[in-house]
Amino acid sequence: MHHVKEKLKSLRITVEGKVDLPEGRGDIMKLIEAVISKLKLQEVRNALDDLGVVDFMESSIHCHGKGQVMIFRGAKFVAQVAERVKLEIVSADDAADKIIKAIGSIVKTGQPEDCRIAIRPYLEVT
Repeated sequence: MHHVKEKLKSLRITVEGKVDLPEGRGDIMKLIEAVISKLKLQEVRNALDDLGVVDFMESSIHCHGKGQVMIFRGAKFVAQVAERVKLEIVSADDAADKIIKAIGSIVKTGQPEDCRIAIRPYLEVT
């Protein structure tokens, strides 16, 4: 744990939100976290495979939101929990933009809850 804290102390975040690497450090990796619809999962897998991404993690998650009104057997109810898939991909800095664009082009529909993508610096891969 101490080793990780020392690495974090050596990084400085600039005003623009970019990571300023100390001298002598190479490029850092990126951790891309994408929350997508289960219906788009196979398309995203195929796109990642086309880009050469073969190692990533998938997790089933539940997202809480505003809710969608549905009618079942004449009764209305509000579904406030949506099942989604969270993808976690560790990539080289230069490949991250291609991966993000590929995922976004498949899953974004214009609705605010259709896709969430977070990009974080990843300090070490073992």
